[in-house]
Amino acid sequence: MKRIISLSLIFVMLFSLSMSSIGQSQFVRVFIDGQYRDVRKVNVYFNGQTVVGNSPSIIYQERTLVPIRAIAERLNAKIEWNQQTEEATIITSTKKIVFKINSNYVTVNGVKKPIPYNTPAKLMDDASTMVPLRFVSEELGCEVLWDAPTWTARINYNNGENPPALNQVSDIAVKNISGNALPQIEIKTSGQARYTTMELSNPDKLVIDIHDSKLNVNGSGYIEKAVGKWPLQTIRASQFDQDTVRVVLDLSKMVRPQITTPNVNTISLNFTNKLEKITKEVINGKEAIVLHNMYPQEYNSFTLPNPNRVVVDLRNTIAPDSIGSISTGVVGSVRVSQFSNDGSYPQGEKVTRVVMDINSSYTSPTLSVEKSNDKMILYVNGQSTGGGTNPGTNPGTNPGNGKLIMIDPGHGGSDPGTTSVSGKYKEKDLALNVALKLDKKLKALGYRTMLTRSDDRRVELRERTKMANDNNVDAFISIHFNSVDNAPTATGLETFYSSKNISKIKLQDDYPYAKKIQDGIVSALKGRNRGVIDRSLAVTRDVKMISALAELGFISNPNDEKIIVTESYLEKCAQSLATSIDNYFK
Repeated sequence: MKRIISLSLIFVMLFSLSMSSIGQSQFVRVFIDGQYRDVRKVNVYFNGQTVVGNSPSIIYQERTLVPIRAIAERLNAKIEWNQQTEEATIITSTKKIVFKINSNYVTVNGVKKPIPYNTPAKLMDDASTMVPLRFVSEELGCEVLWDAPTWTARINYNNGENPPALNQVSDIAVKNISGNALPQIEIKTSGQARYTTMELSNPDKLVIDIHDSKLNVNGSGYIEKAVGKWPLQTIRASQFDQDTVRVVLDLSKMVRPQITTPNVNTISLNFTNKLEKITKEVINGKEAIVLHNMYPQEYNSFTLPNPNRVVVDLRNTIAPDSIGSISTGVVGSVRVSQFSNDGSYPQGEKVTRVVMDINSSYTSPTLSVEKSNDKMILYVNGQSTGGGTNPGTNPGTNPGNGKLIMIDPGHGGSDPGTTSVSGKYKEKDLALNVALKLDKKLKALGYRTMLTRSDDRRVELRERTKMANDNNVDAFISIHFNSVDNAPTATGLETFYSSKNISKIKLQDDYPYAKKIQDGIVSALKGRNRGVIDRSLAVTRDVKMISALAELGFISNPNDEKIIVTESYLEKCAQSLATSIDNYFK
């Protein structure tokens, strides 16, 4: 019995450690005081429950800052924001507290007073008002306790009421394990649940944190299910902390499920392919139409006459927002849409229909299909009536296709960005060096280009995004170099984008573009892959077109600095970005 208990304890400890290691990274990159900075995240609890906001709570200049809205909502306080004066106001039944961005003074019930420790409110990522945690909490009648080893602040507030009971996560069920449909997960809760998600790579995992909740599946605080149906290998869940249930999906590939809440007691996850893009390629001397991000590759195909068309129905697949103009010698045009199910497929299944219109110079079209990893390669042939191009030859390419690319060297002028650890190099100069090289390389590939700056001058973020939107550019690439305070060993490459969940003006999904950029720079520069990160940044969030921000290395790392500042490295940066952009549009 002792041995069984010991083994059980070891298993629980190992699982807890592994789950914690997947947990939040200690640092987060934010835009604050005119610069991108890596700052430490902190945990904040209010009456024992996790405080979750649109932005993380952070340590900045040795003080804890929290999103004003996250704290105010816990106290049922009203928030007002004056854009013109940059003032944020918290209003309760007894207090009116006015913070002014970057001011060391605050007004409480009409009385102006200094903020202790000179900790002013800050604007973070151009969107979140961050206020000093201890000051605002104590002004509103709360007690603040700080746990240094775990970087955790605990706010206690007693208004004579008991805190609300935690949700119970009572069941985690996996459906559609057999048959062709992709897996579906249903998480059952006792009430409306708040959740956040996080993607991890190497190996691919999707993490869902369900807040203000306790795990209680048949009386157990731990669950693990082997699934083995693409893309879901295993699903695990445990009590991550005292009020957060963590669900971990081990994936064979990072496929983003559609997450919905069909009712107050259910979180539903449905795995569905999203057709990433369609390109024309010449493979072994033959023209091919290539469908990207198609795995598993389940499809139906058929031809239609008058006019001649080849149709491919992609099962369990969401259509892309747009595909551009695609043609071959035989195929005059390609169209794609989300098929309105007419009963040909099971109810609720997502089907993407790809229609290839046959050039009038060809009859009797035929289709052959090859599969390569996550690609479907379509070869369409036909009988020539005498005016067609031989489909077995390469009819030539139109490099760049005249697409307009906006190149954005970060910072500039009075905004130097970060400075290298030696103090000799500024981020703004390195970014401009790469941008000017990239400009020449893209033009050589047949692209049109614009730069947000071509010399050392300051350009405000809103000017950069307005320039891109007003000129209807096809793609936006922002160039930066990285830095972390007091972390000289930080290293690697990362690319940021803003998903449609963050940006309200996006016309299509930016992830494929950002992923192409990240893959290209990692391959060429041989740096550590820090991943593709969804973040609310002005230059990716506030532009309509596809956009990405590439961080091309840490100049706060003394070893990396020696390599990064060389002309050969900067040349590789420009070449890898040009190649990545060109590969995306091919």
